[in-house]
Amino acid sequence: TFPVAAGRRRRRSLYLRRLAAEMEKVDNADNDDVNNNNNVSSIQLIRTINNASKQNSDDESSEQLEDKIFALMDALEREQEDVEKDLGLVGGTFSLLFTGGATDASEKERKQKEGKIGSFVTKVTGSSSSARKKKTKSSSSSSSNSKNFQIIDLENERVENRADLLVFNRVPISVRIFGSCVRTTGDDGSNNSASSSAAASLAPSATRPRFSVCFTHAKIEVFGKERVRVPLERFNARGWIDVTYVDDLIRLGVGDKGSRFVTARLKKSEQRNNPE
Repeated sequence: TFPVAAGRRRRRSLYLRRLAAEMEKVDNADNDDVNNNNNVSSIQLIRTINNASKQNSDDESSEQLEDKIFALMDALEREQEDVEKDLGLVGGTFSLLFTGGATDASEKERKQKEGKIGSFVTKVTGSSSSARKKKTKSSSSSSSNSKNFQIIDLENERVENRADLLVFNRVPISVRIFGSCVRTTGDDGSNNSASSSAAASLAPSATRPRFSVCFTHAKIEVFGKERVRVPLERFNARGWIDVTYVDDLIRLGVGDKGSRFVTARLKKSEQRNNPE
C-alpha cells in the first residue's frame, strides 16, 4: 500500500460523496428549463458534467450532453452578468471539472510559444483547454486518470495548477506549476492574435474580474518528493482569465484563448496541505 496515494483517494472519495449528496437535492433540468433560464443551478451543471464524464447518456449522446453543459454555463453566467463578483469566493482550492471552447488555431499558437516542455507542463496541469483526452474537438471533462486542481491565493497574488497522476496504478506523481495571479483592469499586454474571440473582447469589470497569470516554474514530484524543477520564464507561459460566475460551490471562467472552465471548490478537509 502507498499512504500518499491512499490519502488522495480518501480525499477524492469525500469530495465525490459531498457532490453526490448535494446533487440529490436538485432534480434534473430539461432543455426547456435551461433555455428559459429556470431551475438552473451549479448542482445541475456538476451533475451533467458527471454524467458526461462517465458517458452515461441513456437518452442523450455525448455531444448533446456537452451542448447541455455549455447551455447550463451560459444560463449561470447570465444570472450573474450584472452582479459584482465576490472576490472572497474567487480564491481557494478548486478541482477542474470541465474545460472546452478554445480553437485549434489558438492551441497551436500556444504550443509554438511555450515550446515542447512548457506546452507539456501546461497541458498536464490543466492550464489549457486540451488538458485531457477530448471527446470532441473543443471540450473535455474529468474522465482521465489525472486529477487537476487549481489554488488561487489572491492575498499573496499567487496561483498553482496541479495534476495528480497514478502511474501503473502504483506510483503517485504530481506535476505542479506555479506563478503569479494579479487582478487587472485592462489590457495587460498578454493579449495576442489568439485572444481575438468575442469573449476575450469583453472589457474586465467588477462584474467580470480579470486576473493576469504568469507561470514561473514547475515541479514534478514522485511520492510527494521533488524530482524535477523546470523554469518557465523563457516559455512565455502567461495569459489571463475572466471570472464569469462564482458561488460557494463552483467557479466559471473564460481564458484569453477562448477556453471556458468549470471548477469546483474543495473544502479544507479535502485539500492537500503541501505548499511549495
